[in-house]
Amino acid sequence: MHRFAVHTIGALSLLLTLAATPAGAQIVVGVSTAMNTSFGKEVADGARLAVDEINEHGGVLGKKIELIIGDDGCSPPRAAVLTQELIERNKVAVVIGYPCAGAALAARSVATNSKTLMIALASEPALTTKDSFFVLRPIGREDRLATTAAAYLKASFGGKKVGALLSEAPSGIGRSLRAATNVQFPLQQIETARPDATEFGWVKNVDVLVAAGVAPQLVERIVRQYDGLSVVLVTSVVSEPHYAVLAASKRAAVIANPNASFFTGAKAVVEGAKKQNAAVNGYFIYAYAAVQIFANLANRAGKVSGDALAQLARGEPVSSVLGSLKFDSSGDPLGWRFALFSDGPEGSVKPLELSAVDLCKTDQCSQLDYCNKPCPNN
Repeated sequence: MHRFAVHTIGALSLLLTLAATPAGAQIVVGVSTAMNTSFGKEVADGARLAVDEINEHGGVLGKKIELIIGDDGCSPPRAAVLTQELIERNKVAVVIGYPCAGAALAARSVATNSKTLMIALASEPALTTKDSFFVLRPIGREDRLATTAAAYLKASFGGKKVGALLSEAPSGIGRSLRAATNVQFPLQQIETARPDATEFGWVKNVDVLVAAGVAPQLVERIVRQYDGLSVVLVTSVVSEPHYAVLAASKRAAVIANPNASFFTGAKAVVEGAKKQNAAVNGYFIYAYAAVQIFANLANRAGKVSGDALAQLARGEPVSSVLGSLKFDSSGDPLGWRFALFSDGPEGSVKPLELSAVDLCKTDQCSQLDYCNKPCPNN
């Protein structure tokens, strides 16, 4: 059974969940996520089950792992305070999680200043830069996801009228896809619909609808009303609402980071997790892998120093349930592939063998806050 403790830091109350471990545990792993969300549960369950597995096989450097899970609520200020608490009070060797972009960016500064390894699951491009030495990201960036999606649209729907329903937020996959398609494949912008909309007559003007950064429930309603419409939904990870879109139409597809079924080494992990009623969709497998990455780096380095772990990750492949990963100088996985989900919720998941354009080497560079400035020549 888990123990619960509430720590108050200034005016901010943070819920910290401690996994049951021996009192003498000396390797502490911190997790930060939004615990009141489904994806927060995916992150927490993935980390918890990975710690259980590692502890059953001797732990890290001969010591058991103690897991501390904090609720950042997807709030940047809260994530920064929580990360500071984990590092200074709880003496964690690594901080893991942060699927929300703003929270991840806020926490990165704290982790970097303290030279603590951070393994983050947010797909925001600005998270990994030339200055992100202490950050590793075992999941694909959304700008590369967007350019891969644009290449897929060009290869699959050339000559078709492709309309876009994209989020107008200043950051996120909607922004990234708009930039990518401006370079690779033109889209017809469709009016933004309210989340509670029931009339979608505006989609009659296109052959294919691309959606990114909008609620999948809205896309599902469109698919059910226009069963002859081809729909491509672009998202960082696939969750239950995205599977509902696939279930609604054989002409719907999702482009995203792969789910657990894509990775051959994940089958046994998922089967075991389901027996414990864990949330195995979305970020689950990536949080599980993040703990493994830390453990394998520490055991090979013979220490938990952030400098040593970050340096080692960029020098040699690291084993995990995602396969053997090697990270580039910014902390992103080399040779990462995105996946196409189709044919219903139990259908196929296949890799997209398409090259992603580096938007930071195009005319779009000046418009993108994650590109180094001044922009390089094309």
